[in-house]
Amino acid sequence: MADCFEEYREECKEIFEGLFPFYDRDGTLYKEICDKNSVLRSKYLTNVDCYKRIENASVYMLCYNEANSVYEQYVLSKEASDPEVMFRRPCMQMPYVLGCVATEVQSSCGNEAAETFIQVEKLKDSTDWIKYCLHNLEYKNEIYTDFLPSIQITENLRIQINKVLDVLKAGITD
Repeated sequence: MADCFEEYREECKEIFEGLFPFYDRDGTLYKEICDKNSVLRSKYLTNVDCYKRIENASVYMLCYNEANSVYEQYVLSKEASDPEVMFRRPCMQMPYVLGCVATEVQSSCGNEAAETFIQVEKLKDSTDWIKYCLHNLEYKNEIYTDFLPSIQITENLRIQINKVLDVLKAGITD
């Protein structure tokens, strides 16, 4: 498996730097992707060409910028204080980014590719902040009862954001 990690770092790190920018630190993800018997690995490899196309189209950055804009509008409507705004930003913004990317993956590559993308994201350390937010009742309530209902987005994007949240909160106890 150590060879797999090293090969991955050499061959894939730069390719997926934008769409999957935190792969380099995610041991759990490495173990899954390097396990030749892994169903997730198989699904990931089936869709890897699509993921490359998504990355080449700079979808992650487009989604990040869109999430920034949506969050700023939300903050203006709430008149929240600066420290509060900065601390809660990832709770609202990151699920939006991942849902947005998943929407593009679904549109370009199909449902299985989008679901695989979300499952891969679940294994990444970069989603720990979202998991924390979903574990905190106050933040969780704000996401579901305030932020999501107040933003104007397509139904498909809303579905993908909810899928991201559902997958990430799986296993979290309230």
